Amino acid sequence: MRGIDFFLDLKLPMLVFRIYTTQAYWDGLLNKYVIFSGTRLLKKDFLERIIDRCEGYQLEAALNDYFMKQKSTLFWIDTSAINPNKLTKHGFRQGLMENIRMELSIIRFAGLIRHLGQLSYSKWKKLK
Repeated sequence: MRGIDFFLDLKLPMLVFRIYTTQAYWDGLLNKYVIFSGTRLLKKDFLERIIDRCEGYQLEAALNDYFMKQKSTLFWIDTSAINPNKLTKHGFRQGLMENIRMELSIIRFAGLIRHLGQLSYSKWKKLK
C-alpha cells in the first residue's frame, strides 16, 4: 500500500514501480526496469492524452515522452517483484527476437534520439 499512499498523498501525476528482471545487469545499467516498467499508477486524464498515439510496448515510452516534454520530475518506487526477461521466458533465439521487436517498436514511436533521451533523462526521483 505504500506506493498507493505516496501516489495519493503527494498527488503525483504518475508513479512507476521498479520491476527487476532476470537480466538485471543490463537492464540496471540502462535503468530500463524503471523507465520501461509497465507497472505504473497514473491519473486517467494523462493516459487519455496519449493512448491513441501508441500501441503495445510504446505505451511506456509515450508516457515518459509526455512527462519529459512537460519537464516533469518522474517518481519511482522499489518493489520486490521480478519479471523474467524474454530470453529467460522464451529461450535465447525467440527471446532475442522479441526483445529486438520491442526495442524497434519503441524506436519507431519515439525515434532513436528521443529513445536515448529517455534512457538518460535526469529527472527520475526515487521515493523512499
